[in-house]
Amino acid sequence: MNKYSQRLLQSFQEALAIAKGEMEPARIYTDVDVAKIRAKLKMSQAEFAKMIHVSKRVIQEWEQHRKAPSGPARALLKVVERAPATVKRVLAAR
Repeated sequence: MNKYSQRLLQSFQEALAIAKGEMEPARIYTDVDVAKIRAKLKMSQAEFAKMIHVSKRVIQEWEQHRKAPSGPARALLKVVERAPATVKRVLAAR
């Protein structure tokens, strides 16, 4: 078996383990593009994290697809994408 066949077999075995819940996927994909939303707002990761009340590390994890935003975070990101000024105003008011 050549190295490509070995890699393909390993990929199938990993996919099966993920499907069975025996292994976590290496990357998670979502329909929310956090980096694109942040870039549209011309904000740094730190600024964006502060605006939506999460850590900079969380933003990095989402942008690098190591983690996906949860339901409420995903919903907030979609609102930020469509009405950023409103979100800034509402979340800044304490």
